[in-house]
Amino acid sequence: MNGKYVEPRFTREVAEEVVAWTNRLADRSDESPICEWTPEGYVLLFTADRPFEPSEVVQPDDKGLYALGFGWAWQAEEVEQ
Repeated sequence: MNGKYVEPRFTREVAEEVVAWTNRLADRSDESPICEWTPEGYVLLFTADRPFEPSEVVQPDDKGLYALGFGWAWQAEEVEQ
């Protein structure tokens, strides 16, 4: 934990769901980042202010977990699947 904030970390399987969920939100709002998987298994995050250059590259840590969503406001949101 970092002060009042946490940096959630996910297995690859769950990270794939988070990426898919984030992209569904991006379809509805220009404020949500867009995520892409690379062939090497990294997650690239693109934001509206930098649409052609990743603002973040997420690699799995030594336990194979992906730190996604630091600084995001986590809340319950219904998204059609």
